[in-house]
Amino acid sequence: MPHFSSRHLVLALLLWIVGVFPAAAQSPDGRAILDEVSRRHDTGREFQNLRMALEEKGGARSERVLRRYTRQGADGLSRYLLVFDAPSGVRGVALLTWEQKGEDDQWLYLPALNSSQLKRIARGGRRNAFMGTDFAFEDLTTEKREAHRYERRPDEKWRGHAVFVVEAFPEAHEAATSYERRRLYVRQDNYMIARIDYFAQGSGRHIKTMEVEKMEPVTGERWQATQMVMETLASGHRTRFETLSRSLAEGDVPGEVFTHAFIESRRHLR
Repeated sequence: MPHFSSRHLVLALLLWIVGVFPAAAQSPDGRAILDEVSRRHDTGREFQNLRMALEEKGGARSERVLRRYTRQGADGLSRYLLVFDAPSGVRGVALLTWEQKGEDDQWLYLPALNSSQLKRIARGGRRNAFMGTDFAFEDLTTEKREAHRYERRPDEKWRGHAVFVVEAFPEAHEAATSYERRRLYVRQDNYMIARIDYFAQGSGRHIKTMEVEKMEPVTGERWQATQMVMETLASGHRTRFETLSRSLAEGDVPGEVFTHAFIESRRHLR
């Protein structure tokens, strides 16, 4: 979920706040805003129980239950594991992401296949939808701030809150991305990313939007999303995430869960 986070998950995915800037920098530029988001909200480790809902425009709805693990290493790079627990048709599916200084590594584990090995997600495959959701694989990798150009736009209002508006443009070597640009709305009171608009590579068309529907403080300056939704505009299809519980305890995020051996031996199953 993303990041949802200055890191994507979903997980987030996805959360950002107004920081304390030096007196000489009364009007932070786009990069400074994103740097402050990361400073406030990136976390060393976290475990989450999540509910995912897939919603059709006509009203049909299906639910999935999953877990998300996050852990930052001594090198400052993070690893993520997303595991599906229900329903039975997706139980045991896992997405493992290792943050790298360059391009992140991603592997998908599909227990229904005869092979017990993780399948590496090729660079071009990261544009594809993840498990029938409105998230592409690339949405579930970390935000490489050094690989983007950030331009601040005029401030706006979002659900009654003042927000910074920052557009993120991938540098030339990021041509494999689906997006020409993304528009980020960052709440000025807590530096949470409240909304992201995605614009297609080539056409520049607005193709989908992620919004945080509910957020709450965690510790100190740090906030997190507890409900968020990604919508594909052409189809009206939505993927909704809800955080059921979370833990920052060391024992809930053991380092072994981020290894190939842990997943391929099926120890990630509940």
